[in-house]
Amino acid sequence: MLFSQKSTILAENSQNMAELSLANTVYSPEDYFDIDQQSKDRYEYENGYIWAMAGTTINHNRIVLNTAFIIRSIIKQNKRKCDIFAENIRLEVAKKSVYYYPDLIFTCNPLDLQEKITLHNPSLIVEVLSDSSFVIDLNHKLDNYLKMPSLLYYMVITQDDYKVRLWEKKGEDWIYTAYSDLAEIVNLSQIDLSLPLADIYENVIFQVNG
Repeated sequence: MLFSQKSTILAENSQNMAELSLANTVYSPEDYFDIDQQSKDRYEYENGYIWAMAGTTINHNRIVLNTAFIIRSIIKQNKRKCDIFAENIRLEVAKKSVYYYPDLIFTCNPLDLQEKITLHNPSLIVEVLSDSSFVIDLNHKLDNYLKMPSLLYYMVITQDDYKVRLWEKKGEDWIYTAYSDLAEIVNLSQIDLSLPLADIYENVIFQVNG
């Protein structure tokens, strides 16, 4: 069985992309699809290497649900032919070579809205930072996401502090903005979304040290 034979060399809790070197077998995209389908866990894939996604926290879950609820409410209110997908939906970042599971994917692409397993044309990708994903989300995934032709916004939300990082595509350039005040609103004007920080962080409890 493909999964049982190959899963032992997966980088189960990779904290940065260097750990992928531990996976010394190169997988085809078809191998990856088989492994991902057979497992109850989710696996990401890049240029032949596979690693397991880390578990989440309560704050992570709250932020994802809060943000998805804000966006879905706007979609419904404006009767738009768009959708927001959370956590367990695979994204083809580069054809037949890179597949991730972002925390949130927003798309209005008609082909994406008919897909059953894998999305291809996001307008917005959201990742919520964790200790295990910090380096990947702000470096390696950032580089790969910003190469996607359809993408207009990449948003990274910190779960242990009030901070939202946003990259917005303007022509051929990407403009970076950081938000850290609960009174601020993340304005995604190109896709007609406005996300108040206070709503993104609703019911999120930061750990108090000491």
